[in-house]
Amino acid sequence: MSQSAPSAAASSTQPAPPPIEIRFPELERWAEGNTGIPYVWRFAAERPGPHVVVQALTHGNEVCGAIVIDWLLANGFRPVRGTATLVFANVAAYQSFEVNDPFGMIAADLFDAHVDHAPLPAQKAIEVTDAVTIASDGFEFAMPVRGLMVVERAGTLLARDDGNEIRTPYDRCVLIMPTRRPKKGETAVRLGRFVA
Repeated sequence: MSQSAPSAAASSTQPAPPPIEIRFPELERWAEGNTGIPYVWRFAAERPGPHVVVQALTHGNEVCGAIVIDWLLANGFRPVRGTATLVFANVAAYQSFEVNDPFGMIAADLFDAHVDHAPLPAQKAIEVTDAVTIASDGFEFAMPVRGLMVVERAGTLLARDDGNEIRTPYDRCVLIMPTRRPKKGETAVRLGRFVA
């Protein structure tokens, strides 16, 4: 049996995201850092011990870590032994986060965060249209896949899942964050297309 990944347009109206009722910290006060790298703070205890790194904001809408690091810095946290490095990683994406549209910037943020920044042409935004959820333990990709890979033709066999074929829904389909360890019930890959 052949099936295309479901189209976002074909699905019913998406419910509004739940309201965000937490105050986001102002991070500019931590911009200077103390390592020579903006937004990176390192503290070493006199006693030896492990070096622990706490990184927040891998993506700009993942704010919990930023709230924790802001609290640690504001309250003068210092390790008792070893070294602690506190990192606000993607502050530009965090600063562009829109509370009323919490998922609106994810695709552009992912594209920006997972691409080598050696001279690039103008960056493109990706509209995420579908997510392929793994239905069985027999899921497998039909081809080698990598993040931001573009599959040129609609209808290309992308994966098999318990006898069902999953095919690309349109030309120039972008594969976003394909899993390396397929697990039933989890997302195998998100599908998207470049938008002007």
